[in-house]
Amino acid sequence: MSPVRRLFGGSEPGSIYEHVRRHLREDGPGLLEGGETLPDEAFLEGDLRWAPGALEGAFSRYAEGPVDDEARIAELHQALVQFADKPGRRHRARLRRLFRADDARSVLDSLLQRLESYPPGDQEMLYQGLRTLLLESGYRGEVKFALGLVGAFGDPADADIFRTLARHEEFTLYGAVALAQVVENPEPDWLELLQQVDGWGKTELAELVLRDPTPDARAALLRHGLGVGNALDLAVGCRLHEALEGEVDDELLRGAREILDALTWAPMGPEDLRDYPEAGLAVTRFLELLQSRADTLDDFITAYELRSFVQPDGNGEADGFDPESVSRVEELADAIIRRPEWEERARRALESEDEHERSGGIQVAKRLGLPLAGYLVEQIERRPFDSGLWFEYVFGADEARIEEAIALAGRVWDLDSIATGPALELFGPPPEASPHQAFDFLLQELPNFPGKGWPLVRAALRSPVIRHRHKALLVLSGWPGGLDSEREAAVRAVLSDPDEEVQEDARKVLAGEKIDPPTIDLDSEH
Repeated sequence: MSPVRRLFGGSEPGSIYEHVRRHLREDGPGLLEGGETLPDEAFLEGDLRWAPGALEGAFSRYAEGPVDDEARIAELHQALVQFADKPGRRHRARLRRLFRADDARSVLDSLLQRLESYPPGDQEMLYQGLRTLLLESGYRGEVKFALGLVGAFGDPADADIFRTLARHEEFTLYGAVALAQVVENPEPDWLELLQQVDGWGKTELAELVLRDPTPDARAALLRHGLGVGNALDLAVGCRLHEALEGEVDDELLRGAREILDALTWAPMGPEDLRDYPEAGLAVTRFLELLQSRADTLDDFITAYELRSFVQPDGNGEADGFDPESVSRVEELADAIIRRPEWEERARRALESEDEHERSGGIQVAKRLGLPLAGYLVEQIERRPFDSGLWFEYVFGADEARIEEAIALAGRVWDLDSIATGPALELFGPPPEASPHQAFDFLLQELPNFPGKGWPLVRAALRSPVIRHRHKALLVLSGWPGGLDSEREAAVRAVLSDPDEEVQEDARKVLAGEKIDPPTIDLDSEH
């Protein structure tokens, strides 16, 4: 039994380090199935779960960070000194409790400075204790602090531990920073790791590399560095417009396409192509290179969306797109998207057994103006829980379409399987097992059609997913003619909902008040 489990009992989650090590993939990025779910998952409070690295990544970029509280630093420092100089169960338990309760990202730098100025008497004891915690702990907060603190001791023997933990995107940043403390030049490690992670892991690594990038690093980032919300950082920091002027291989062109997609039609952050001063140069050169290489549906979509971006009713009037570059983008994009073969390729993709191919076929068919309603109904009847199909079918629906969609839902879904009773769930059962996630897309359209879809609204009031009940009450707050006895009784039942905000919405509906739909504004300037 590990020292941590021996000291604190069998209820401790298993070692995170061992969990990640067992789930390392040898054949590509990411982890083996089950690897993303950490051993402490069952010990976390609340129902909301973030993708690995997403909570810290999003809040560090798009929200005001926590205050670097001197009292917090002092308490953590004191606990570390006691842990080193007076080892014992009580001091170890206190330190671990503080690690689990605090935010490592916001305090580690200041804590390390305090330790450097006021080190414990027995630094070797501190190192050994923290290293044991790093290897044995099952709590992510403890592992993050331990990574930052053990790395500061600078022992090269720990490098492989840091490399292993960095493969899980909850710890990529911490592992990468720790590696920089124990190897002479961390850039090769970071660039190798860049191809072993996805999403927020790439975002964190790219941010580190872009602080002082070499030409090789810029080339690697343009090919493999796109994560979440960092497309503009890559375009500007790696000088995409200059990279496309040189010799461009297919891998670089694909990376450039993905960056431009993220800044136009598939934004993953508050920035877009308007924020890139050299966008006109980059887009023009990209489309010139794409002329002889456009052979995938993704290439068509990129060319189509770049042309749309520079239209007068689009956003292309921003920096980097003067009238001459707009004209050139239109000319180059048209030469690609007007090729006659795209329609046939889209139709073939719609019939593919490959989900990615079918999705691409839908996107191209939409842009070509091909009729899709019948195809989508047929696909939904085959895969009734597929939320992507439902989104395409009902997004921007008119009255006739929404009536067809309501009838379709009644045919292919068991509404009783949605109305299993109110709970505090955020997502519901897995999408392959239930219609709850597909239900979102139909339900969100109903406020635009007052008086329609009562069977769906009634089911939503009894859904375990909180937002379904909010949305149902929003619909009923605009119900024409007010509530009849059946609808009033359904709303009164919601007064005992387990969520207090849902209860408040029910009270507003019963009082005849209109509920305003929620609004989210991550970037008021755009």
